[in-house]
Amino acid sequence: MTITLRIAITSIALFSFFNTNAQNGLNFDGANDQVQTTSPGVLSSADRTFEAWVYVSSSAPASNLAILDYGLNAVGSRNTFNVTGTRAISFISGGTNANLSSPSSSVPEDVWTHVAFTLNSGTGYLFVNGVQVATGSLTSVNTPSGNENIRIGQRITGGSIPFYGTIDEVRIWNVAKSEVEIQANMNNELCSIPSDLIAYYRFNQGIAAGANPSETVLIDDSGNGNNGTLINMALSGATSNWVTGATLTPGVTSSFAVDAACNTYTWAANATTYTSSGNYSVTLPGANSVGCDSILNLDLTINTSNDLTTNATACDSYTWGVNSTTYTSSTSVTETLTTGQGCSYLHTLNLTLGTSNSSSENVSACESYTWLANGMTYTADGTFTETLTNASGCDSVATLNLTITTIDNTAQDIGGVLSANEVGVAYQWLDCDNNNAVISGETNQSYAPLVNGSYAVQVVGVNCTDTSACLVVDYIGIEENIFGDFNFHPNPTNGQLTVDLGQLYGSVSVTVMTVSGQEVEVINASNTDKINIDLKGASGMYLLKVETDLGESAVLRVMKK
Repeated sequence: MTITLRIAITSIALFSFFNTNAQNGLNFDGANDQVQTTSPGVLSSADRTFEAWVYVSSSAPASNLAILDYGLNAVGSRNTFNVTGTRAISFISGGTNANLSSPSSSVPEDVWTHVAFTLNSGTGYLFVNGVQVATGSLTSVNTPSGNENIRIGQRITGGSIPFYGTIDEVRIWNVAKSEVEIQANMNNELCSIPSDLIAYYRFNQGIAAGANPSETVLIDDSGNGNNGTLINMALSGATSNWVTGATLTPGVTSSFAVDAACNTYTWAANATTYTSSGNYSVTLPGANSVGCDSILNLDLTINTSNDLTTNATACDSYTWGVNSTTYTSSTSVTETLTTGQGCSYLHTLNLTLGTSNSSSENVSACESYTWLANGMTYTADGTFTETLTNASGCDSVATLNLTITTIDNTAQDIGGVLSANEVGVAYQWLDCDNNNAVISGETNQSYAPLVNGSYAVQVVGVNCTDTSACLVVDYIGIEENIFGDFNFHPNPTNGQLTVDLGQLYGSVSVTVMTVSGQEVEVINASNTDKINIDLKGASGMYLLKVETDLGESAVLRVMKK
């Protein structure tokens, strides 16, 4: 977005016109006054001409007084045009065939004097009031580019020779002017601007010896825009200020305008559109009251204003500092703003807004639980929280309410009865020798195996199921036997048991014991080959020791259901 903004200044301040009849000059106090221009001067060993009107004060010290200088402080590289302490006119570039000076007292004090220097194909010439006063070889003069621009009233870096007095009508040409040409134009301001005039400072500004605090720019009327900036000038009173200059025939007139715009500026004086800051000039031929050129100068400042775009992402809400507005959904919004220089521009916000979320789960697990949200394994109850990132790039807070159930999966063999140690749950006994096959109907906490083998119990709680280690049973039936033909049945038994001895014996005794060796009862019989026994004790495993009068014996393991 581009708009044009003009600085709101009164016409008097915005456009300062300099009357050619004012004939002002600029007084330098001999201390630190100077004018720094933007003109690089004439470079290399090319021909050149410097002209100026000077008024050397009788109070000036008996030392060099710089009229102008530019270039580099090296042999043959500077262009110091000055009045010497003996009041000669001099050109100094440093080194052999690089310096030239007139006789002493060539420049009188307390009077306006025209001085000039030319370099013509390696030969230098000095003039006072249009008359040649010195000449000599200046073949070493060779001004490099890219160094200090023209400075008026002081030499370039490397020394200090401030001017003491007043300077007026400084002209820099890129040709060597002849004595005749210098005489023809020295007493009048130029009526039109030749193409070989690269810098022209007429000094017709300000109010002579008045208050001139705003007159800090020395106008270049050559059309090249190489204006000068006044440095350390008091700009009030009879010294270090604009004062009455040399009396010359009026010539060109000039005006100076200061303006500012945003992005572009079209100057009505020449219908040209500018997009960058700078000093611009246009010459209106023969347009002033004496038939000479009228030069319009413009000091232009272009303030740029560029549209901006901010791409932002946020979660839940976003406050844009540009307009202090809080947004709760994705959007695109544009604000029209103004720069510090008053230029409008657009600032666009492209906002992508994600949403945070939370979730909670209640989990009951057996012994331990591995939470996929963070890969951690928990073995105790608790509430756990993990902050993750959801698909929109925002926080996703997951909460786990965990209950861990533990269960005792151990079992033991107590007197031939296998028993699970966990109480109050469901049970299922398994045949380990048959791939943990379910033993039908055996769902009690205890289980009395009918045959030798390997057995386990599956313990089933509310949230937890586990299986015990296998218990080996290898003691059901005849444990010890020294009879020949011997058997007993049934085993297991409900209590009634028949022992078949295989032959007739005179006397037989049967001792019934618990598996721990405690005697329950003794049964005696005579002249028999069978003994019927009634196990009167509780269900469980019993040991029966059978002995005969012939010294034969056997130990039986019997399970009473």
